[in-house]
Amino acid sequence: MEKINLKQAAKNAMEFFLEANAAVISTAKVVHGTAMLEEVKKEGGYWSITIGYDEQNELDMLSMRRRKFKEFRVDDETGEVVSMKIREVKSYDE
Repeated sequence: MEKINLKQAAKNAMEFFLEANAAVISTAKVVHGTAMLEEVKKEGGYWSITIGYDEQNELDMLSMRRRKFKEFRVDDETGEVVSMKIREVKSYDE
């Protein structure tokens, strides 16, 4: 079986992100159009793909946006997303 390439792995991760977070996205907590690929690594038989997005309190649209990150592991043979986790990134002011 031919292994999937980076482009297909990233597409699968983004589709999974959008489907898994549909309820959150529909409440305007995730700011529309801010989800983007942040980092990609090849680790063994998996692609590790980090997607970043801006989140805002839906009750206070004037509040500051916060950048959040989710990391996905995509099997490089099947293209299946096998895990998703929140990726903690420290800010410069911490």
